[in-house]
Amino acid sequence: MKRIFISIYVLFLLTILAGPFTISPILNKIFEEDMIHAVRELAKGTFALMSERMIPLDETERLQELERIKPEFGYPVGLSRISELEITASQKEDVMNGLIIETGDDDMLIQRLAGSEWALTMGGPWPGDDVDIQAFFIFIALFILFLTVPALGWT
Repeated sequence: MKRIFISIYVLFLLTILAGPFTISPILNKIFEEDMIHAVRELAKGTFALMSERMIPLDETERLQELERIKPEFGYPVGLSRISELEITASQKEDVMNGLIIETGDDDMLIQRLAGSEWALTMGGPWPGDDVDIQAFFIFIALFILFLTVPALGWT
């Protein structure tokens, strides 16, 4: 009886541990476009307010204004020339057309300041990006503490 219990328990434990590594990447791939759209929609208002503030200013005043408002954000914000951004040609075309793009490597959001060669950037890395990993390890530690230790002690 104990052997059956331990076998089932180990199978259960392995299923719980393997779940996030197998299901999560699949779900991320399925909902990738929806997640990108949601992030763009969330950033749209911030970009609009920042653009409204920056467009009437000249280059020096824009940089000064950006330095002044940076502490108000909980993530990196910047102002770069579009030609200096490390993005693909199709991404540059999207930026020139006024779209908000997301770079894949560092999750940075970019939008052009209307009528200029400058682009506002936000993010990369975002606060809380590492919370998923920390939560997973806390879950595993609590799982082992509250279920594995008593179960092995019971057998």
